[in-house]
Amino acid sequence: MSPSRFLLAKLFADRVLEQQTLRQMRKAVESFPDSLEAAYNSTLQRIDAQPKARKSLARRLLSWITRSMRRLRIEEIIEAFAVEEDADTVAEDNKLDAGRLLSSCHGIVFASKDDGTVGFIHTTAYEFFAKISSDADANADIGRTCLLYLSLKPFRSEIFSTAQQMVRNLEVMPFLGYAASYWGSHIQNKEAEIALQSRIMVLLRDGCARSNAFQALNFPKGLQDDLADAVFSSIPTGQEPLHISAFWNFENTTLLLVQEGADTSPPDSQNWTPSSLGLFKGQPRCGNCSYTISRSGRCRGLTRLDSPFLGCI
Repeated sequence: MSPSRFLLAKLFADRVLEQQTLRQMRKAVESFPDSLEAAYNSTLQRIDAQPKARKSLARRLLSWITRSMRRLRIEEIIEAFAVEEDADTVAEDNKLDAGRLLSSCHGIVFASKDDGTVGFIHTTAYEFFAKISSDADANADIGRTCLLYLSLKPFRSEIFSTAQQMVRNLEVMPFLGYAASYWGSHIQNKEAEIALQSRIMVLLRDGCARSNAFQALNFPKGLQDDLADAVFSSIPTGQEPLHISAFWNFENTTLLLVQEGADTSPPDSQNWTPSSLGLFKGQPRCGNCSYTISRSGRCRGLTRLDSPFLGCI
C-alpha cells in the first residue's frame, strides 16, 4: 500500500471509529474523501465543528506544531498552555490531559512513543496545516507565552547560582528550556516587538528573571555533573537589559532603553558589552545610537551548544 493510501486508511478508520451509531458509521463511510487534500479538509471541518473552546484548543495546538522552532514534547505543550496572563505560577489544575489535547485534532497529530514529541502524522499533513495557519498570529502567541513563562515568580525570586539548581529547574519547569532558547526567535519583526513591548520590558527589567533566562538559554541539558558545573560556570552573568536586547536584535527595545538613558557599553562578567554581543552576531549598527541592531531581517540568536561562551571551558 502506498503511503498516501495508508494515510487515507488511517484517517478513514479514525473518522469511522469516532461515530456513535451504526447509521453514523455508514454515513461516514459513504462520505469519506478519496484524496489526502480532501481528507485533510474534512478533518479541518470536523475540528472547526467542535465546541468553541475545543476548537480553539485544537487550532492553537496545530499552530504551535507548525511554528515551533523545534519539535515540542507533550509535557512542554501542556505546561505552556497552562500559563495564565496574571498568574505567578503554573497551576496544576489548569494543565490539560494529554489525551484530550491530542484528540481535539481528530487524529491528525500524535505524541511519539520514543521521545514524547508531538507532530503531524505525515509531512503532507504538516504542509497542509502550515498553509492554513497564520505565521504572525502563531509566533505572537508562542512569543507571548514564552515571555509570560520566563516572568513567573520562580524565575523572579532568585538567580540560579549552581548547575544543580539549573538542572532541577529545567526538570520541574518543563517549558523553561524552550522558552529561554527561542522566545526572541518568535518575535520576528518590529510590529511583533512593539505589540509585545510591555512584556519584553517586564522580563528585561527584572534582574533575576533576565539572568535566569540567559543562563537557561546557554545551558545544555543532559550533561554529566562535572561537565555541567564547568559549562554553567562558563556562562557570563551580569547582563543588563541592553545586553539581552542586543542578543535578540530588538531594534525598538534598544532605542527605548537608550532613550531612557541606558549605558550602551556596560560589560558583563566576561566583558561582553551589548555592542560586542551584537557585533559577534554580525549585526549592522543603528544610525540612531552607538549600538548594533538590524534594520532588515531578524537574528534567531545563539542557542545552547552554539553559544560562544562554551569555548571558555
